[in-house]
Amino acid sequence: MTAAVKLSELPALTGIRGFAALWVLLFHAWGLAGAPHLLADFGVFSFGMSYFFTMGWAGVDIFFTLSAFLLVLPFAAWQLGARTKPLLSEYFLRRVLRIFPAYYAQFFVLIALAFFFDIGAMPHLGQFFAHLLLWLNMDWYWVPPMNGVWWTLPIEFAFYLGLPVLVYALRPYRWPWLLGAALICAISYRAIAFQLVSVDARALVLEHLAARIDQFVIGMLAGYAFVTARLRCKIPGASVLNLLFMIAIAGIVALRLWLRTGLSAYWNGEPIFWLWHSFASIFIALGIYAAAHAATVSLVLFANRGLRFLGEISFGVYLWHFLILSWLAPWFATIESTDLRLLTLLAISIPLTVFAAWLSYVLIERPFLRIAHKQTRHPAQATEVSST
Repeated sequence: MTAAVKLSELPALTGIRGFAALWVLLFHAWGLAGAPHLLADFGVFSFGMSYFFTMGWAGVDIFFTLSAFLLVLPFAAWQLGARTKPLLSEYFLRRVLRIFPAYYAQFFVLIALAFFFDIGAMPHLGQFFAHLLLWLNMDWYWVPPMNGVWWTLPIEFAFYLGLPVLVYALRPYRWPWLLGAALICAISYRAIAFQLVSVDARALVLEHLAARIDQFVIGMLAGYAFVTARLRCKIPGASVLNLLFMIAIAGIVALRLWLRTGLSAYWNGEPIFWLWHSFASIFIALGIYAAAHAATVSLVLFANRGLRFLGEISFGVYLWHFLILSWLAPWFATIESTDLRLLTLLAISIPLTVFAAWLSYVLIERPFLRIAHKQTRHPAQATEVSST
């Protein structure tokens, strides 16, 4: 059996990526609308729907874990003896062409808006080159990005550079050591950074690859397990896959309940501060594994046409949503009800974001992806897709 897995054969994963992008958008819209409670009253009982919106930053956890899962597939097949070693030159070319064209296009659009229309701030020379090289938060000196969501791009690209080395630990008796090392690295870095920086700086300093490496490694190991199951024809049954997917959802809900004390307590060193990313990725990877094997629940929830479309253009959704929300939010600040303010903001921002993302995909991303695929020697390598 070949280990080549086409993205079209994993529709739920495309939908999950689209959901993650939408979830991040909802989180930012909720914050810019004034953090409404969104209380749903059913007479007998009521609950605040804001829990779902405030959890939207977990979309980034999904991106990181899913990206590692997808990118490791051809490398896992190589380590398991099912194909030749992927060419690193082709791998790095595809990674560059996946990230930089759309990112640079937006970067220069923002520079043009700042220069000609005084919209936003022009970066000085050092900031300009930091943006060009994605050196925004690679060390402890933060370069404020022109688009706030860009902070994830250096983390993801740094993982791209390290993946070809990490895959050598994808062996039956090596992967536990890789997992242990990643957990130790991430938790130790969080502990050191927690002690050395103030509360105000923690959100910046802690968002580095060293603090997130556990998420990428967990995603890699889920991808390795997926390829192993496919090669050995030991795919779990439908009931087991559905159970795994439901456990994944229940785990994420449980983590959200653990955060009920609020983000301020989180950044002040509550136990979940040290464990959130690790636990979140374990449940996310479990769900991704089940969805990749086409768990029925995952297909029902995420393989629909709408989320799959969002998944195809998810990088553009991620890049453009925050700018559009930030430009629109002041126009609705006079709406007294924060609930109505949020609904109005979403009603206008979502279509605009989808349109901008679609243009980015059609005019920039897809042409460069086609170039990348033409440079691919092995068809199986064309399965590599970024989740950002």
